[in-house]
Amino acid sequence: LPDGEHQFRITGSDRLSNPSAMTLQAEKVSEIFVIDNSSPEISEVRFKNENQKLVAEFEAKDQFSRLKEARYSVNAGAWELLYPTDGVADQKNESFRLVLPENSRNQVLALKVVDVNGNPGFHKIKVTL
Repeated sequence: LPDGEHQFRITGSDRLSNPSAMTLQAEKVSEIFVIDNSSPEISEVRFKNENQKLVAEFEAKDQFSRLKEARYSVNAGAWELLYPTDGVADQKNESFRLVLPENSRNQVLALKVVDVNGNPGFHKIKVTL
């Protein structure tokens, strides 16, 4: 099934094994459920100087599911946890603000955002300003 909201309808009938006057039929419709195999999208990263600190800002969004976590890495270092600007990853769209380490200029910043279904989205950019 493609990504999106879906609903199943199941119909059972004994029409093939009974005379037409005696047949029974039942139908059950499932609750709506979501299939989400798509990765979250990460916007272009904006860099700026703020109080002599290098700051990166970006947004992340997922079409069907809320975001669960975000992480960043500088120059393929360890992944560090990053909270959204509102403090909690609980929406389909979140904004992020990251004060980068001082030695980050001209390095590679990797971003990873994961939705509640475990689908990761990645973005990589050279730190410039």
